[in-house]
Amino acid sequence: TDKDGIYLFNDIEEGNYYVVFDYDSNRFDTAKYNDTISSVYELNLDINNNQKIYAISDKLPAEDINEVNIGLVQKSEIDFAIDSYIESITVINDNNVEKIDIEKDNSLPKIEIAKKDITEAIVRVKYIIDITNMGNIGGYVVQLKDIIPEGFVFEEGQNLNWKLGTDGSIYNSSLSNDRIEPNGNKKISLVLTKAKETQVLGAFANSVEIVSTSNDMLIEENNLDNNQNTQDLIISIKT
Repeated sequence: TDKDGIYLFNDIEEGNYYVVFDYDSNRFDTAKYNDTISSVYELNLDINNNQKIYAISDKLPAEDINEVNIGLVQKSEIDFAIDSYIESITVINDNNVEKIDIEKDNSLPKIEIAKKDITEAIVRVKYIIDITNMGNIGGYVVQLKDIIPEGFVFEEGQNLNWKLGTDGSIYNSSLSNDRIEPNGNKKISLVLTKAKETQVLGAFANSVEIVSTSNDMLIEENNLDNNQNTQDLIISIKT
């Protein structure tokens, strides 16, 4: 077989044969050919101790085995990936408001608060949740879930389309009717607050995940490894 998939059998004895094609069945489906010569179908075979899916022709006479074609089509795949980062941190204390913009590539933002202000300051952290369709068909993110870091609270007035669940996590379904095409991207924001009279110091992890997705072809999302993301934040005493 050459680089273009063209093959030729030489010196084949008379008789009937099957033509077997080795291909990546995880990435491709076979396109069936029904003509006067042959049809190709998928079959799980053990060839040379290699058990896998092959494409195989009908039994053919030797003179016809060079005429079998196999067409491959890429499998339809839905695969959403989620990322999150902190866009800004706002510190409110005694009528003073300080907004700190955070670089997107800062994976571990850190803020410092004076010791005398640690229980009085209000700290609002604005997260950006970034969703990308890594698959090859369009689809929908039906629901997102965020697990609030201990010491932080959710204020519904600061957050459009987020709702507090009975389990203490918060949920967002605002993208459920917003189709995301392959390589397409959607962003939504979330603001979490360290309220007054809470002495919060240390590292805080905010975790967000894709709870469910859908698509018009009713294909299940197989790769769930990229459906969850955690963004850390450090709050310390200013020295």
